Amino acid sequence: YYISLISRSRGISPPDVAPEALRRLQGYDFPGNLTELEGLIARAMLQGDTVPGSLRGRAAVLTEEVFWSVSTRSKRFRVNLLNTYPRLRQFLRSSWWPDRINYGFTLPVFAIVVAILFLAPQSRDANIALNLFWAW
Repeated sequence: YYISLISRSRGISPPDVAPEALRRLQGYDFPGNLTELEGLIARAMLQGDTVPGSLRGRAAVLTEEVFWSVSTRSKRFRVNLLNTYPRLRQFLRSSWWPDRINYGFTLPVFAIVVAILFLAPQSRDANIALNLFWAW
């Protein structure tokens, strides 16, 4: 929306957005809401005009480097746990998660803790479940 709005106001054809830039835009949570998004797109479109090889008035491709500076990308450390540990992906897709863990372990433990909280003495020195939750 903002790309087409800015393109119309400047009288140019709207640029394309590279897939990696689009993924990063979709993954960013924009703490400044729409104002931050609008400013980011306006700045990227201005910088896109100065990219070597792009002609003024012609549609360029807005890459990830145009939206975010290269220096912030080099300082970022990310590990994709699902690609690093393929067995974790298999575990999360298996029937153990969430069926057996949630319904086989968590549900009975929750029932026992609630029963202790409800039926046991209501003082911290006599009820282990109260001590468990009092510490947190």
